[in-house]
Amino acid sequence: MHVSLPTDDDQAANPIPSTAEELITEWFTATSIMHIAHHKAASRYALLHRTLGSVSAVLAAIVGTSILADVASGDSPEESTLRILAGLLSLLTAGLTGALTFLDFDQRAKRHLEAAADFQRLRRDMEEERVRIRAGKGQESYKVFKDAWHKVLRGSAPLPQRIHDSVQAKFRRVAAAAVSNDVKAGDKVASSR
Repeated sequence: MHVSLPTDDDQAANPIPSTAEELITEWFTATSIMHIAHHKAASRYALLHRTLGSVSAVLAAIVGTSILADVASGDSPEESTLRILAGLLSLLTAGLTGALTFLDFDQRAKRHLEAAADFQRLRRDMEEERVRIRAGKGQESYKVFKDAWHKVLRGSAPLPQRIHDSVQAKFRRVAAAAVSNDVKAGDKVASSR
């Protein structure tokens, strides 16, 4: 995965957590981003696989039909043009089929789905820990979560940076809107006193 390093603005917006709950919440958010981003990547690669496979199949059918039609007919200039077109379509079909095999979109989609499931499992464990912390029963050490994060990250398919960044930006917008709504709600409570 190619995740960009934090900037000074990122560090100012995300200070070092001072409580266990803040730490787990920060990890929970990062895990949620990875979970959703891997689902998006899986959907993208599955769509590419279906699209490229469908185009290849349609082109192969056209080539096959044009060759059969060519065998049944004579030899006019139009038929020569059709033969050349059929040959070009045949080359394009072979190229698309080769690309489909080489790019392996189907397998990429599967790997991203597996990574999404692993991140989801980790996210739920962190969610449970947040509840335990609020009940005063949090763990003494979070090495288990840190080790699980690294294990899942190492085992996951490389995530396109653009997908990661778009999901992260959406999380930031939602968080900013939630803070804004909390401030507005607090202002209403303060003004009603």
